[in-house]
Amino acid sequence: MSVSYWQNSIHKNYPPEKADVLIIGAGLAGLSTAYWLNKKDPNLDVRIVDKGTIGHGASGRNAGFITCGSTEHFSRMTSAYGEDKATQIWKFTEENHQLLLGEFGKETLANLCEYRNLGSWTLASTPHEVEVIQETASRLQDKGVNVRWFSKDYVEAKMLCEGFLGGAFYADDGEIHPVKLLHHLYDNSGLAMFYPNEEVFEIKETEEGLNVLTTSMSFTTSSVVIATNAWSAQLDPFFQDKIAPTRGQIIVTEPVEPFLEPSYCSFVLDYFRQLVDGRVLIGGFRNADVEKEIGFSDEINPLINQKLERFLSEHFPILRGKKIDHRWSGVMGFSADGYPMIGSLPGNPGVFYSVGFTAHGLGFTFNTSRLLVDLMLEGKDPGIFSGRRFAR
Repeated sequence: MSVSYWQNSIHKNYPPEKADVLIIGAGLAGLSTAYWLNKKDPNLDVRIVDKGTIGHGASGRNAGFITCGSTEHFSRMTSAYGEDKATQIWKFTEENHQLLLGEFGKETLANLCEYRNLGSWTLASTPHEVEVIQETASRLQDKGVNVRWFSKDYVEAKMLCEGFLGGAFYADDGEIHPVKLLHHLYDNSGLAMFYPNEEVFEIKETEEGLNVLTTSMSFTTSSVVIATNAWSAQLDPFFQDKIAPTRGQIIVTEPVEPFLEPSYCSFVLDYFRQLVDGRVLIGGFRNADVEKEIGFSDEINPLINQKLERFLSEHFPILRGKKIDHRWSGVMGFSADGYPMIGSLPGNPGVFYSVGFTAHGLGFTFNTSRLLVDLMLEGKDPGIFSGRRFAR
């Protein structure tokens, strides 16, 4: 963000608001942090600011999948990170899902946030995908994951689809209305105060503590939490080579009768599910126009939208000729190595961060925010998610 002299000068007319913790970002990471701060120490004065409203960014624009792992198949995760780290990441995301259910209850989340535990499919369209997905399912079964491979005939009969060669079904995965979840997190964050439409443009150290300037306000605090994911490098250059802003596209059809279960395909690049009102959501195909999908603009990409529509028509006869009711995009923060970063800024230990969710925010953030609060209040090391893994 750039700010004019005229805009900046108004801060001199108002005394700063004081807080124990100021959270920048009212998305999944920021509001989950507010929740855990209140649970660990309800006496903390916590304030939250965002350049928009709750769920303004990717947290309010995602597909609503609560799934395990990362954006890669477990077999690919193993190749990238090694067996032990890949297993830790998978188990951590399992714990993330169970934490949500344990803290709020399945029935409450179902009633207030449209939570459902329908499981999820990873579908194969090519013989190579069949081989990789079967291998992944087998390895995860050995680790106690509730997953099973099903044949082409079963999948096509189950979901009235065409063109898939089979798929692995992960029975424990869930889905949710992400914005309703965000509001539920905020409602359960004690006395935390939220200030919408307050974009942060400066964080500086003063004798009184950390001073944070926003669009029309000023805050003095001892701790700041950067929970801005894709936009983090705009607040501090530390994130410049670590978090890449990457856009995703989603379309939603008019309602149809129930027929579809949550699914991924194309090595988890593409994803689709049927919402509680019967609409079908599909997102992905970022690889069709990679260069244009990098950056901070949330514009609609016509090429990718065309491919999303064509995919639905090709694979699901029930959707042929159905109207597209909604189109949107969202800017995600992709970390340099594909999984989240938690820590404090080098040289400024009062500025903490929880970023880099790489299109898998619902799978990580409730649990990573718990780790962040443990770091803030007790000095506990966040382990494999520590931002210290990136050398300057």
